[in-house]
Amino acid sequence: MPRLDRSVAVCLLVVFAGMSIVALGYQYEARLMPLVVGLPAIALTIAQLVKRPPAAPVRDRMASRAEIVALAWLAAFAALVALGGVVVGGAIAVALTQRAWLRESWRTALIGGASSAALLFFVFERQLGIALFQGLLMERFR
Repeated sequence: MPRLDRSVAVCLLVVFAGMSIVALGYQYEARLMPLVVGLPAIALTIAQLVKRPPAAPVRDRMASRAEIVALAWLAAFAALVALGGVVVGGAIAVALTQRAWLRESWRTALIGGASSAALLFFVFERQLGIALFQGLLMERFR
């Protein structure tokens, strides 16, 4: 496994393990969502780390740069969710990702962000009664 691939897998493993460990301290309803995402993600990143791929040709710089950009987007997405919460931060992250990375129009990006916020709020919080993380900023102002 190339060094950058291993570094990305280790970073993701740390993030998912940390998220899952923190979630264990939440109330039952609040810890379900992070654990449903985190536990399978931990298993997949461990599988990624232990697999032994066949010898691959030397990767070009463009592939490495694309992976670094993708990792930066993942970090920015996680920071937005941590600061703004799942609904608000996630909606902003979706809109920015659609606009900047996928090159969608502002109209499409804003519709995507609003749709994700509505889905998260109405389906998970209202219908299923799952308490989603409100964000560090919201906790700071309480």
